Amino acid sequence: MVAASTHTAVLVIAEALEKAGASDGAALGRVIAKSNFDATTGHISFNMLGEVKKDVQVQVVMDGVWRHFAIISDPMLLVPLNQ
Repeated sequence: MVAASTHTAVLVIAEALEKAGASDGAALGRVIAKSNFDATTGHISFNMLGEVKKDVQVQVVMDGVWRHFAIISDPMLLVPLNQ
């Protein structure tokens, strides 16, 4: 899952660089805040706090191996703290 998350992060930044036409942080931040697309780890969009809006993948280590455990998709658990 780490590789997939890294791939998604690179996609977000690459899309922002292309759409912003600039590489300064403020311009990229504005474009990233409006991101809305499908990636390796699922649909990507951001809330008003700049947090990614997507289900949370939970993994555990069993016998020294990372294993998928659950997916948290309950909107009440994923809502930003200011709501």
